[in-house]
Amino acid sequence: MIMTRDSFPKKGFTILELIIIIGIIAILTSVTVLVLNPAERLRQARDASRIVDLRAVNDAVKFYGVYGGLSYGSSLVLYVSLPDTALTGNATSTCPNMGLPALSGGWSYQCVSGANLRKVDGLGWIPVNLSGLPPGSPLPALPVDPVNTASGGSYYTYAVGSWELTAVMESEKYGGSGSIAATDGGSASGLFEIGSNLALTPASNEGRKTFVSNSGSKVHASDADFGGGTNSGTAVSGTGAAGSVGLANVLNTATDVTTGQGGTAQASGSYSENRAPVYAFNDVLSGDTSVAWLSNTMPAWISVDLGSQQTIGRVKIYPRDLEGARYPKDMQFYGSNDNVNWTLISSFTFANNASAHWETFDFSNVVAYRYHKVNVSTNYGAAEVGISEIEMYAYGYSSSGVFTSSVIDTGQSSTFTTLSYTAATPSGTSLTADVRAGDTAVPDGSWTSWQTGIASGGSLSALGAKRYVQYRANLSTSNSANTSSLDDITINYTY
Repeated sequence: MIMTRDSFPKKGFTILELIIIIGIIAILTSVTVLVLNPAERLRQARDASRIVDLRAVNDAVKFYGVYGGLSYGSSLVLYVSLPDTALTGNATSTCPNMGLPALSGGWSYQCVSGANLRKVDGLGWIPVNLSGLPPGSPLPALPVDPVNTASGGSYYTYAVGSWELTAVMESEKYGGSGSIAATDGGSASGLFEIGSNLALTPASNEGRKTFVSNSGSKVHASDADFGGGTNSGTAVSGTGAAGSVGLANVLNTATDVTTGQGGTAQASGSYSENRAPVYAFNDVLSGDTSVAWLSNTMPAWISVDLGSQQTIGRVKIYPRDLEGARYPKDMQFYGSNDNVNWTLISSFTFANNASAHWETFDFSNVVAYRYHKVNVSTNYGAAEVGISEIEMYAYGYSSSGVFTSSVIDTGQSSTFTTLSYTAATPSGTSLTADVRAGDTAVPDGSWTSWQTGIASGGSLSALGAKRYVQYRANLSTSNSANTSSLDDITINYTY
């Protein structure tokens, strides 16, 4: 007998075996996808359920209209799928103390009890009596959001006039650019909107939440954000809820701001022309005539026009080096911006009249004045007071400083895209930003080098994919009256 190839029995898969194999492949594929991005897959599943739910409700309401529906609900009321746990029976409420965003334009919320929430007879969260339709309700029960909490905006809404239904999309697939939420004809980004009028929902509700993207940002804007950084040079963290980073306003003890201002000095009176107030600001200490101011009365005052507003924090006084009885004793220091109305800045006492010497008076002051006055209310017994020299020192911003942020954790390996910031750079000031990144919580040799001189909106693509990032702000000024300041900074990334 001759055996041919066709004579051998054929062997293949049974239907049962094929089903089992296909099932295994499907499971493995599902597991693989879930492992790759389990959170996103769960978000997509919830979003898909939301779309199915609202399409079913929309069809039911449309069907209600076909059969001559009479009541769709009240205008300017936003019906939500959240139960008010304080309600019983058929009572309704405006959803107080539930953490819902405030509504504008006369709108209000409506909630029902948990027992009524899913009813289709008009007592549920959607006030349409679907049970009265001739064939009966097309829905066995009203759906609610898979999460259904006020936190994060995860709830359904219904508005009347005709009607509009909304649900938050939390996945990139269904809520991102080009998704169903972006192309449904509604005005709200990240919301799935369906109905006969997609312009009903108030704008204050539209932004209740956006989808969870595969991108993120780290924002530093508060005092707490800036407080985690370190100051190099004289940069300092701001204070208050908003926070900011600027240059330190420090007392410049090296520069007497009265230098060259003697010609603008005034006084309550002078003993003679050669003992005029100008001589208290001529940088000459010894002698009598033409080197010191001598009043002709007591009490007495002497003032100077600094030519510009200055925030004075130190006054130094050297008395006329003759009789100690003419030394000033109790003094008051005033400031003015019109040379008419004066504000008391500080009071101090020249405590020693044994011999001529400098005494220095430091005080706290945050207000700048152009005119400054020293009033001598008492001296050491003479009918006049003599002062050889007065010096004043002002606060001013340090010329430069660097603020380095804390290390910022994105939570996973991320590709940094752009940096943006809000900063103030008055005349004579500047601010630049540098950024670096790495995969260790503490910067080390594996981190990238600093990417320097980044303008707001600049690219961070050179950093590559890293988990951690850090920035520094370089501040400078050539004007002691101004400082640059960093108010907030945002680092954007994808993963």
